[in-house]
Amino acid sequence: MTLLLVIFALLLEQARPLDRGRVNLVLRSWANLLRNYRAEGEGMGGAIAWSLGVALPATFLLIFQGILVAGEAWLLGLLLGVVTLYLTMGFRQFSHFFTDIHQALGANDLSSARRILSDWVAPHDLSESTAEELVTISIETAFQSSHRHVFAPLFWFSLLGPAGALLYRLAAFFEAEGANPFARRAFVVIDWLPVRLTAIAFAVVGDFEEAVGCWRGAADDHILRAAGMGALGAKEEMDVNLMQRTVGLVWRTLVLALLLLAIIGVSGWLGVSP
Repeated sequence: MTLLLVIFALLLEQARPLDRGRVNLVLRSWANLLRNYRAEGEGMGGAIAWSLGVALPATFLLIFQGILVAGEAWLLGLLLGVVTLYLTMGFRQFSHFFTDIHQALGANDLSSARRILSDWVAPHDLSESTAEELVTISIETAFQSSHRHVFAPLFWFSLLGPAGALLYRLAAFFEAEGANPFARRAFVVIDWLPVRLTAIAFAVVGDFEEAVGCWRGAADDHILRAAGMGALGAKEEMDVNLMQRTVGLVWRTLVLALLLLAIIGVSGWLGVSP
């Protein structure tokens, strides 16, 4: 059932993509409600803000899921799953940036490529970036975006249902906003396993030996980049053709994830069959 919910949510997101700016505006408004606790220091304020902004909504949703299961309200449960996935994951929140940059670089329009990439990774200054640097940053950002908007929410949804996907989405937002040191530490814990699973998946569907070799020497916060670049077989030179291979790598990773969900679903079904 999880597989069907994920496929339906992805198809819905392709047909009716969410407005990335509007989503961030809603999340930022929610975070601003807790501004009195968003201290830059190491006090309890950061932990309280994170608990109220991330853990509490996820806990409420987890309780609501339990109520639906206990009441055998399966149709409402399915609807909750699709809506939560639609709001927390999806390619279209970032894929158009990557596509537009790819097209601009293919036409040798560095000015447009810099502008689009700046909109994507703001507030970085890319005014002097070369084509090779733009390709590198675009690919690295695509790796991170596909992980944070697709593979990690999918992992947590598989583990905890809608509450898991919401937990990850809120935790990722608070970390990206730099709300407080506690939010950053909490996200490292929440993302520890998912980021490694995504890196492994990149390796499996790409150049496995090269990906593992690059991963070995990488720091924890560069695991995704190292595994992804290794899986692509990227060497010293970064050119625009590598961006097309990146798209293929990400889609193959999604297919692998869906295949694993299918296997888990069939195994569970066989396990409860008479």
